Amino acid sequence: MSITTTTHLNFRSTARAALELYQSVFGGDLTAVTYADAQAVTDPAEADQIMWAQLVSPEGFRVMAYDVPSHTAYD
Repeated sequence: MSITTTTHLNFRSTARAALELYQSVFGGDLTAVTYADAQAVTDPAEADQIMWAQLVSPEGFRVMAYDVPSHTAYD
């Protein structure tokens, strides 16, 4: 039996930039859903921030990330 884990990173409005950086280093496919895409906007200024995203490379690198909304504690 094998187990695969995926690192999940939390950001404050920089998740897309971080994932694009990781993609430039590791390659792979980036899939991202914004709060607007999911119709889950609580602050219009944060509508284009990442609600859910993952980067998966052919070599097996996998990371997930999202932007913590400003009304939610970050720590």
